[in-house]
Amino acid sequence: LGSDMDSLGKRIRNAEMQKIPYMVVIGDKEVESGNLSVRSYKTTEQVEINKEEWIAGLVEEVRERRL
Repeated sequence: LGSDMDSLGKRIRNAEMQKIPYMVVIGDKEVESGNLSVRSYKTTEQVEINKEEWIAGLVEEVRERRL
């Protein structure tokens, strides 16, 4: 989504305009902690969550066809 030259803010705005369900940010802090910074289109909230927990939740959403 976007080129490397786009700012993070611009990439987030583009994703919101495209109604992308989830945006995941993985930077140095996330790599160190093993967590992901996830922003949901539906709730517009951003949370930090363990990557395994988020993947399990996403698989469950797909399984239940909630996306």
